Amino acid sequence: MINIADDEFSKKAKEFDVGGAIITSIVTALSLTVGLFWKDVITHTISKVLPDEQTLLYEYVAAIIVTIIAVAVSFVLLKTHEHTKKMQLEQRKAMLKKIRELEKRSRISHGKLIKRMSRRR
Repeated sequence: MINIADDEFSKKAKEFDVGGAIITSIVTALSLTVGLFWKDVITHTISKVLPDEQTLLYEYVAAIIVTIIAVAVSFVLLKTHEHTKKMQLEQRKAMLKKIRELEKRSRISHGKLIKRMSRRR
């Protein structure tokens, strides 16, 4: 007995892009490494430039600014990705429509050809 959930899982498993997941994981790891290095640089710069009593305040300000930038970039990336997927879906639909039209035309042409050939006999 085949379960519908199994069919859906199999379909999703076939659609899963392993290469894309690996690349995403590597880019994420590299981004984390870069972020940790920049954290150290920013913290060291703040401690050198500002007096000790104001260091904590500016570390909070820097953290808030970096968070706002990260959220904004993430938002833009997600919206861009959604838009790209939507455009790809529309292109696929348009392509399928053209294929169906061509198939329909070829069936009509094929049908006419068969009728002509049967008349000649």
